[in-house]
Amino acid sequence: MGEESPETGTDPGKAFFALSLLIFIVSTVAGIAFFFVYGSLVMTIASALAAIFSLITAGSCIVIIKQWENGVVLKFGKYSRLLTPGLKFRVPIVEGVWKVKLYDRSFDVRGQEVITRDNVSVKIDAVLFMRVIDAPKSVIQVENYVPVVKNLAQTVLRNIVGKMELDEVLSERETIASEIKRDVDIVADRWGIDVFRVELQDIVLPQDMKRAMAVQAEAEREARAIVITAKGEVEASKKYAEAAKILSETPEGIGMRLRELVTVADVSKDQSNTIFFFPVGMGTEAMTAGLGLAAAEAKEGARKSSKAQTK
Repeated sequence: MGEESPETGTDPGKAFFALSLLIFIVSTVAGIAFFFVYGSLVMTIASALAAIFSLITAGSCIVIIKQWENGVVLKFGKYSRLLTPGLKFRVPIVEGVWKVKLYDRSFDVRGQEVITRDNVSVKIDAVLFMRVIDAPKSVIQVENYVPVVKNLAQTVLRNIVGKMELDEVLSERETIASEIKRDVDIVADRWGIDVFRVELQDIVLPQDMKRAMAVQAEAEREARAIVITAKGEVEASKKYAEAAKILSETPEGIGMRLRELVTVADVSKDQSNTIFFFPVGMGTEAMTAGLGLAAAEAKEGARKSSKAQTK
């Protein structure tokens, strides 16, 4: 971060502090001598005032820099040296000390209303983490760096999101955060600030857009379900075709007859079904006639049952 006195290797504040203490001691001794030896009240008062003034001056030379701080010293308005943590000294009036906190800090970028490239208004909340890495720059290059970095982050956020569509904003949060960090860090580096992390906390959409997205999501789920069902039917039809081919290749159609019997067994489990059996060699006309006769008998039975219920 720099030496305490890069120009001469000595600390002028410490020398001035020693001089002030020396003046205090000399003034105190002189005041005692004038009062008790010479009996001069005027010189005693003058010595006392000089001692008090020197003591106040010596106290104003002391500067305590905490562990998480650095002190930037300006001598006659010009940068002089950097004070590291500990007990340090300065020259009153001539030198001014600005304390800069070095620990990590965070601040919120709240409620930034941004219009995306597809003309959708969204509100974005973000949080930015930064720290000071060059105390002299943070004092000399910028006036109160905290609001400046915050305003810069707000502007960069609007610029980046304004170039993206809504779907990209919702799906690429990490990309947006990394781009904000990169752009802000490039500028903040001139001020001795390191922006080491940016996170998007929340993206708030308008209510009508939420409803539209919900309808779209539901339609997409239904479309996927239809596609999955259709694929299942295609696969099933292929398996049925393969099974039919295998059954038809059995000697004298035994496989097909066995399958017919299995089907009949499945259908017969329901007591409401009526099953008619025909000889294997019976032709189509005989089967049709038999079916017609069975239908007529079923109709006649239903008519008689209806009359009986009427009586």
